[in-house]
Amino acid sequence: MTSHSPEALKAIEGFKAWYEAKPEAVQLLIDEISDGTSFIIDEDEYDCFISELAKWGIDSATKFKESFYYEFEGTGDEVKAKFSETLTKETFGEYAADTDWLDEWKSKWCNEYKDLEFKGNTYFIYRRGPEYGW
Repeated sequence: MTSHSPEALKAIEGFKAWYEAKPEAVQLLIDEISDGTSFIIDEDEYDCFISELAKWGIDSATKFKESFYYEFEGTGDEVKAKFSETLTKETFGEYAADTDWLDEWKSKWCNEYKDLEFKGNTYFIYRRGPEYGW
C-alpha cells in the first residue's frame, strides 16, 4: 500500500476536482492528451494546451487523436530536424537513404505537419482538412 504525503493528497484531490468540473467532451480531450503526451502534467498546462489546440481547430478528443503525431522534448531547428528524420524512417523504412527525392521530401514535411512549441517542448500536428481551420 502506497501512502502519499498530505501535499500529494491535496494535489490529487485538486486535480480530481478540476477534472470533474470539466464537461465530458473536455474530459475526453484531457484523457487523449494524457495518453499521447508526457510533458503536460498539471491543470494549468492542460488548460493552456487545450487553448492552443483550439486555435488550430482541434477542439475534441477525436480531432486530437486524428491530428497529434509526435511530442519531442525541446524546441527549435534541432527538434524539427529530429522529427523530419523520425518521420522519414517511419515512412520509408529501409529505403530512407539519402537521395535527391528523399531530401526534397524531407524539406516539404512542414506542408503536412505543423509544430506547436509549448512549455519548452514541441508537438507535431498532422494537417487535416478545412474543418480544422488550417
